[in-house]
Amino acid sequence: MKQQILAFALRVLRLARRAGAYGRSRVVAFGTLWRRSLQFRVTASTLALSSAVVFVLGMVLQNQIITRLTETKRQAAIAQTLQVVSTAESELVGISDQDALPDRLQNVLKKITSTSSDDQGSGASAAGAFEPVLTAGGTSSTDSAGPIWKVPDGLQRFAEANQVAYQTHTVDDAGTRTTYLIVGAPVTSTGRPIQLYLLFPMTAEQNTVQTVQNTLLVGGLVLLVLLTGISNIVTRQVVRPVRSAAAAAARFAGGELDERLPVTGEDDLSRLAVSYNEMAASIQHQIRQLEEFGTL
Repeated sequence: MKQQILAFALRVLRLARRAGAYGRSRVVAFGTLWRRSLQFRVTASTLALSSAVVFVLGMVLQNQIITRLTETKRQAAIAQTLQVVSTAESELVGISDQDALPDRLQNVLKKITSTSSDDQGSGASAAGAFEPVLTAGGTSSTDSAGPIWKVPDGLQRFAEANQVAYQTHTVDDAGTRTTYLIVGAPVTSTGRPIQLYLLFPMTAEQNTVQTVQNTLLVGGLVLLVLLTGISNIVTRQVVRPVRSAAAAAARFAGGELDERLPVTGEDDLSRLAVSYNEMAASIQHQIRQLEEFGTL
């Protein structure tokens, strides 16, 4: 057993050494290419800077979209909650029989659900579908209607203090995690404190954000590929004449005195070619004079 462990450790060590050697060779090759290739340096720099710009713009745009979606959802949810509170107050006004309270809450809950279904059918609900909850004593009370266990305790304390409050809360229901925007408000038309909560699923907003993220990711990658290709093409237009000039200079230094650069256009590179040709012609003339002097 010890021999097997030792052999396995030796194999791992050899693989680590090979990986280290390969990594060092790649780093050396990258450094050599970076020093010798102007085209590679410009393309890599453009890609790095473009990646930073695209990342920053993507994050800013994503945050703006998320903030706008959340704010719109919150305002519509609060307005919908206040409207439903008015319906609940009108249904629960003058309630006094405590034994019949759970039944009354269930009836009001059905009334709210049917009213909300009619509003959604007519397109009047801007906040979307919701789950209503009515309670007269919190999570531990039996005088509740609806999934009161989904409402966090912190939000219940605000509603019990006669405050309209909201909270984004994720609920794990039988292995399915759902994020809700929960708005709580007090029902003040009864002698006993009653709280109303509306749970608005954030599924549509999360899908929208996911679509935006995927679009930004794909668009950013396509933009980076295009920028890399453009920078490569533009850099090649500059590097190719420089490489031609370097090759011509090397041949001229090797003895080919008739070597000249082609001149096309009137740009900076063309003027460089003209200057090089004039210099080469002058050097060739001087060399010829020296050869004639040597012959004499």
